[in-house]
Amino acid sequence: MAEFAALAELANKVLAEVGLGKKTFSPRRIEVSTDPIQTPEEALARLRAYVDAGAQGWVAWQSGIMVFAKGRARSVPEDLGLPLSAELARKHESLTLLPDGAGGWLATTVREVQEGGKPALADEVEQLCRDEGLGKLRYVRYWRQEEGAIGFAPVAVRFVGFSSEG
Repeated sequence: MAEFAALAELANKVLAEVGLGKKTFSPRRIEVSTDPIQTPEEALARLRAYVDAGAQGWVAWQSGIMVFAKGRARSVPEDLGLPLSAELARKHESLTLLPDGAGGWLATTVREVQEGGKPALADEVEQLCRDEGLGKLRYVRYWRQEEGAIGFAPVAVRFVGFSSEG
């Protein structure tokens, strides 16, 4: 991990020297897992586990988009059809649910850990959100140099919440 701390320090120094000092990298350790989900019941159970634990994020359903945040929905509905995609965050972990192209879903979990996992450089980015009351969508991107690759490339991204949620 010391190697990644030194790389983060070097990247931050170079970015500051070229006038991009707001962007900062930090060393982190992550575990990434992707599970196939075959049935709507499995997909709903995975979403409920996050929402019931107080996760914030969004779920796109066949009948609309539902936001889970302070002062908003706090349970997974029964009447909006099937989930199409989702991003939910809790503490140091996030769930991304996407269609697999064959009638099921892929559930990807990205978790920051203190021990184990793989080292990566991390930076935080914000994306515009249609709902101004939520602020912006916040993400952490994880970068690593894979064997045989030239330079660092993103290896994972994690939704971490809305900027209005702090």
